[in-house]
Amino acid sequence: MTTTAVSNSDTSSPPFYQLSQDTIQQIFSLLPLRQIVISKSVSKFFNQTLSSPSYLSLLPSLPFLALRSSPSHRHSLSNLPTLHAFDPNLNQWLRFPFNFLPFSAHQPVASSLGLIYLWADTNESGSPWRAQWKLFTITIESLQCRRQWTCLEKLEWGDVFDILKRPRLVKGNGNRILMIGGLKSSFLLNSSCTTILILRLDLETLEWNEAGRMPIEMFTCFQESSKFKVFGGGDRVCFSAKRIGKLALWDNSKGKADWKWIESVPWNGDGVCRGFLFEAGFTASP
Repeated sequence: MTTTAVSNSDTSSPPFYQLSQDTIQQIFSLLPLRQIVISKSVSKFFNQTLSSPSYLSLLPSLPFLALRSSPSHRHSLSNLPTLHAFDPNLNQWLRFPFNFLPFSAHQPVASSLGLIYLWADTNESGSPWRAQWKLFTITIESLQCRRQWTCLEKLEWGDVFDILKRPRLVKGNGNRILMIGGLKSSFLLNSSCTTILILRLDLETLEWNEAGRMPIEMFTCFQESSKFKVFGGGDRVCFSAKRIGKLALWDNSKGKADWKWIESVPWNGDGVCRGFLFEAGFTASP
């Protein structure tokens, strides 16, 4: 840790300004991100300190659950590009307008490392594996060398792929993935579901465990819908279906699964929400 004090020619300045830069950054790193934003407007010194790349690297991200437009409504909404995101910590919806962009025919569809990716192509392509309930893996190095994908399976897994109806994969925390689907009442192809089950796979040990299952009273709202949408990541996953009018949220951020409803959803046309995990944060100005 460096011990160089922040230079300041005014000897009558507050003692806080005489602290080392590392000490000041450690103090401010304890504040919530929203308080940091407010602190930047206190003085020029605070703004410079809280905008430095070394300090920004210490800040955690804010996990928002962002909505994206359905494919059939991207064109009609293209002249009003906006990101609607739900803040689970404040339990409220946020709106991020994109009217500052030099183009208008784009919609937010994904996010990574705090960056938002915008839809720019009207042509869609389906996944060739949509009906194949198996896991495949490949390293980035192997992908660049055009090697084959490897089927990820173990004999001990048994019928893990047969108990879920229309399973979806969502990125979990660390080296884990979540597989989410309807828990089938039997092994018949078109059997009814009793609830929605979340399974978690540790990619290091290749062991599954149950991360959560939707309460029966909540699942009854999804029973009339033949399909439901899943989006999120980490410790939070959202569920949406037609004719429900709200989102179901699985929240495991405190180490214990909590199920609740998200109200006042800004619908985008067909009554079904699609979305992605948006980990918002600060980055250094270019």
